[in-house]
Amino acid sequence: MKTIYNSADEIPHILIRVINAITLSENKDELRSAINKIAEETELDKFFAYGYGAHHF
Repeated sequence: MKTIYNSADEIPHILIRVINAITLSENKDELRSAINKIAEETELDKFFAYGYGAHHF
């Protein structure tokens, strides 16, 4: 059986930042701002699919 493994060293760090943003945000505006900042500073778009409508990750 062949395993498909597509990973990069940045993924765990980005995921931790996203989880922190989710847990530390007090409202949806803070969360959106935090996710936008993460997207600007990292390759979030490359590794994670989000933006279904504009409200889904």
